[in-house]
Amino acid sequence: MICSAPVLSRWGAIVVLVAAACGGMPAAAPAGAAGSDPCASAGTRLVECGFENDPAWLDSCRQSPRYVECLQAQGTSCNGLASCGFAEVNHTACGGNPAAAKGTAGCEATLGCLGACKGDVGCLCRCNAEMTVDVAAAVGVMNQCYLRHCQGCGASGSGECNACFAKNCSPKYDSMCRAH
Repeated sequence: MICSAPVLSRWGAIVVLVAAACGGMPAAAPAGAAGSDPCASAGTRLVECGFENDPAWLDSCRQSPRYVECLQAQGTSCNGLASCGFAEVNHTACGGNPAAAKGTAGCEATLGCLGACKGDVGCLCRCNAEMTVDVAAAVGVMNQCYLRHCQGCGASGSGECNACFAKNCSPKYDSMCRAH
């Protein structure tokens, strides 16, 4: 199960493997369900970390034992949980090599790297690998924000996409990514 979606960021049109793993965005758990279900617990925590809610994420999460195992190992760390999505993508798209979120690149550098890939899957996996785990949540939230709010703007040109990103994603970018 490979997850890809067209993305336009401040750095141009790219195809980004969705950081929140296949299925898009985390879902908040129904009341009382989070403690018994690792995906529900992680989804609730990821929403608290800045990701937007998507009920379809729970089913997708539950389909990968490897992803669930990673989530369980990360506890409640926003960056740790988000890094599981990058690891799942790198495993699915690139056979797990290189491992995701094991580098030193910050948020802006990682988004710039992803933007330069122009859809090359191997390049995207290398960018995911070069990212430090300390910015995994920020990069994931930026990718998700674009996918949710601006994905269809590519046909209208980069100016419209940049305006969409500025309107919908800049507050999160400024608080989570700028200078990190």
